[in-house]
Amino acid sequence: MQITFFEQFMKQADSTKIPPADYNAFLKPIYEGEIKGDFSPLAPVVRFKSIPATEQPKATYCYIEAFRRYYFMSWAFVSGFWEATLTCDVLGSFRTEILASQQYVKRSASEKNVRIVDSNYPTIVQQRRSIVDATQADIWGVNFQNGTVVISVVNCTAKNIGANTYYAMTYESFNALMYALLNSPNWMQIDTSEISAELQKALINPSQYITGAVWLPINSAAFVFGGEAADRTTIIKFGWWEFNLQSTIRILHTPFGEDDSWSRSVVIQFDNHPQYNEFGNWLNLAPYTKRTLEFPPFGCFDLDTTDLIGVNEITCRVFVHSYTGDATLYVFAGNYLTDPANSRLITSLTGSVGIPLPVGQIRMDSTKFKSAMIGGAAVGAWDYLTGG
Repeated sequence: MQITFFEQFMKQADSTKIPPADYNAFLKPIYEGEIKGDFSPLAPVVRFKSIPATEQPKATYCYIEAFRRYYFMSWAFVSGFWEATLTCDVLGSFRTEILASQQYVKRSASEKNVRIVDSNYPTIVQQRRSIVDATQADIWGVNFQNGTVVISVVNCTAKNIGANTYYAMTYESFNALMYALLNSPNWMQIDTSEISAELQKALINPSQYITGAVWLPINSAAFVFGGEAADRTTIIKFGWWEFNLQSTIRILHTPFGEDDSWSRSVVIQFDNHPQYNEFGNWLNLAPYTKRTLEFPPFGCFDLDTTDLIGVNEITCRVFVHSYTGDATLYVFAGNYLTDPANSRLITSLTGSVGIPLPVGQIRMDSTKFKSAMIGGAAVGAWDYLTGG
């Protein structure tokens, strides 16, 4: 079997390098060799009778045409002959096929895919916290005084929802309304000669027509004066009566429409893992990175880091149902405001942002009622109650 020797040819074991076409500097004469016993083409042992015993071979690499393979060589002098133990250079022998194929490189010192988790990398147990405060873009941005109050009143209007009409107003207007309703019964325009003012207070409770009142953390200047101009008024109907509040309020009448709902969005940017550029994007995943969103009143909750690969910001969108104060928080990966098509909804939570306002239900004062009867108002009271 003819074997071509190469001297001074060096390569790494994980390289596909082979002697170049112009390899005269490495080429040595072709020797005849005998393969000993049973063998495998991957690791034959070859005896060379043509090499003098006094001439130590220097070749470390060879090629066997019959096998079409390249081999690494190690020498030994056995029973008066030089023998070479050959180890097939698989990468060099199948260089052409390898270069024509696509391979997956698991680890590389120079090139890398930053999305592949490298669990072989020794990580150090340490913590680095980065807190992003979004108060500069406060999604509520109100205090109790400039929030919005929504009340539901039993009456009969063209914009009723059931037996109620819903009104949105400033907290100042709500205070003025309650003061005017409960300070004097004059707004009912009942002649005191028929029913005294004291008896009117005992018989009629204007707050009973208010079936609900809720304070919302919505800026009243924008919400009360939003919607259609036709929905703005100063008149509130209470039961059978009308009351002129003398300040602008808004009638809500589309409980499932966008006009009577409120929404606000805020974009929060966050940093990558401090060693992200050095080792890869996998460091932005758990357990190497943990991302927690605190968003009152929905609470504090963890975000799935796999949902945030490839982005460095989230969008929080809040929708508030103005009739009840029920709210939904939607969290998107990416900037939903500027690029909604490429933003992904990653979680949603429900809660309530409305604060119920107590509206005192005045009970009939029997003492005042009895005093009015004794004072000669019994006939007038009976006529009023029976319509006589």
